[in-house]
Amino acid sequence: MRRETSIPATVYKALFPHPTPTDPPDFSAHLAKNLVAEVRIETQRFYGGLETVEARYPGLNYSHPPHRKRLARFPHHARLFAAFDTLGLTEHEIAQLCRWEGTLWARQRYERDEGITVADTTGTEIKPWVDR
Repeated sequence: MRRETSIPATVYKALFPHPTPTDPPDFSAHLAKNLVAEVRIETQRFYGGLETVEARYPGLNYSHPPHRKRLARFPHHARLFAAFDTLGLTEHEIAQLCRWEGTLWARQRYERDEGITVADTTGTEIKPWVDR
C-alpha cells in the first residue's frame, strides 16, 4: 500500500499531533535532538564503550522485538514504537524510515563498504530453555 504522505511526516504527526513551540519542527529535528541521543546512551550501556565494531555499528532493528525492548526504556523511543504500532507500519516502512546512526541500515552500509559481517550479540547470553 502506498501512503498519501511521507512516512516521516506521518510519524511526526502521530508523535506531535499538536506541536508546541518547544517541540521539534519536523521528524529530522526530533531525530537529531532526541532519538540519536537515546541510541548513544543505549549503546554505551549495552557495550560499555565503543571498542568493538559491533558497539560502533550496533545494527538496531526497529522491527526486532529484543532491540525494541532495549530502546523502549527511553521515553522518545517508547513513543516512537507506540506510533509505529498505532499507524500499523510494516517492517519495510520502518526500515525505510530508520536510517540513522546505530540502526540496522548503518550497519549494513558499513558491512557493504568494508566487506565484513558484524555479529549481533543481542540475546546471546540467553540459553535455551530446559524444563526440569
